[in-house]
Formats: sequence, C-alpha cells, structure tokens
Amino acid sequence: TARFCLVIVDTDWLFPTSESRHVVHALFATSAKVCFVELSAIAGHDSFLLPHDQLDRVVGGFLNG
Repeated sequence: TARFCLVIVDTDWLFPTSESRHVVHALFATSAKVCFVELSAIAGHDSFLLPHDQLDRVVGGFLNG
C-alpha cells in the first residue's frame, strides 16, 4: 500500500535521471503507486538544499494526495 515519489533534478550527476528511471520501472513492475517528476535546477545534486518552489509543490501535492 506504500506510495513512492521520486523527484529528480536534471543536473544531478550523482543520481542521474537515467538511473532513477530504472528504479521507477522496478517499482512499476511490482504494481507500486509511483510518482516521478524531473525538475530543472542549476545546483545539481544539492538542489534540494536550496529553496525551490517546484519541489515544494510536488512534495506538498504528493503528501496531500
């Protein structure tokens, strides 16, 4: 019954989008409920540390949904 929300940053070289898509496909294969969002940000992997309105909306929407 768990839900998953994967939020990816397009400039993240540590966890690139292509690798995260493998995780999404594996979760879909188990019939998991998955939300996948790719955001654009200039700070790469550390983008989640900075204020980001899009990230706030995605996470807020996921938690409230």
